[in-house]
Amino acid sequence: MNDLEEAFSDITTIDQLATQLQEAVDTQDKNRMVDVCLALNAFIPVYIQNWDSKFRTAWDEVIGKPVLD
Repeated sequence: MNDLEEAFSDITTIDQLATQLQEAVDTQDKNRMVDVCLALNAFIPVYIQNWDSKFRTAWDEVIGKPVLD
């Protein structure tokens, strides 16, 4: 379960990037908007894959049956 908690805590990174994106929008900094959007688009799939993997492992350990897709 600790691995799942650690994977979930990565949501802080998404929150920070969203805050940076909002700041870029507020200041109309188009270069920063592009950079942050690229970072979000790169990070989110990796985050989801990591969280899903940790969730499945935790589920299997607690429930004892694999998660069905």
